[in-house]
Amino acid sequence: MKIILQSAGVSAIMRKLFSQTTEKEVLQPMAKCQFCDKGLSFGIKVSHSHRRSNRTWKPNVKRVKAIVDGVEKADVLYITGEEGLNVIARDSYHAEVVDMLCNNLAVVDEPSSKGTGNEVDMEQILNWDPSIVFFAPGSIYSTVADNENWQTIPAIKDGRYYEVPFGPYNWMGFPPSVQRILGMQWMAKVLYPEAADYDMYEVTQTYFQLFYHCDLTIDQYNALVANSLPAVEAAG
Repeated sequence: MKIILQSAGVSAIMRKLFSQTTEKEVLQPMAKCQFCDKGLSFGIKVSHSHRRSNRTWKPNVKRVKAIVDGVEKADVLYITGEEGLNVIARDSYHAEVVDMLCNNLAVVDEPSSKGTGNEVDMEQILNWDPSIVFFAPGSIYSTVADNENWQTIPAIKDGRYYEVPFGPYNWMGFPPSVQRILGMQWMAKVLYPEAADYDMYEVTQTYFQLFYHCDLTIDQYNALVANSLPAVEAAG
């Protein structure tokens, strides 16, 4: 078993944890989320005073889905491209999380399977009239506040637009990856803050500890979500 774990590229920490687990514990069924397939995880918990302790994390089974099922879904557009004239269309390969969490207004005849999405024009975006707009990293988030065309959209004019966090990869998963676990919790926090009553910093810190063995500080977290959460949330 040890040889198999080494050949599979499992970290030394995980190999050690596995070797310390009894056969009974290995065979015991572990809860998994039916949406992200996340199971029982092991890692190190770091307190604000930098005290380290071993910890086991159980998956937040169905938490995000339960939040969505209990609210009225927001009307959303996910914008990509340097000109902001591409959308991640409903029922496309890259829209799975968006479609699950909100009413994706981007309905087109032939949804693109590419990460750049479907090309549209400004008139179509105006007609969709989203209540919230998400911009992909590298899109035009930083310039829409001063753009006359974009200011005609109420969501932009009223400041209800956000940039998808990036670090170390796009949190919405382009390409789709385990990063979506973090992305779906972030998006739920933005769209439904009263229902998503968890601490997003704690969620992000846990994720970085588990997947990157990185102790994310509050300053690093705030830098990651500087354009991605309402100001009151970004403070941690």
